[in-house]
Amino acid sequence: VLRTFTEFIHILNMPETPEIAILCFMILLSIWAVKSGPENMARIAKTTFPVVTAFVIITVAVSFKDMDF
Repeated sequence: VLRTFTEFIHILNMPETPEIAILCFMILLSIWAVKSGPENMARIAKTTFPVVTAFVIITVAVSFKDMDF
């Protein structure tokens, strides 16, 4: 999974960055998330869920005019 995400980021956003640098950063981030425990991840999810939900609702509402039912 990390390899797939690394290739996606490399091809789409950072073509000049070596894939190994992106992979190392993602591995370090994964290790930190696991070591911090599920409580911290749940707290972050609890905080960001309303924001993501609002963005989805706003995106759907704004795109109604372009929808072809």
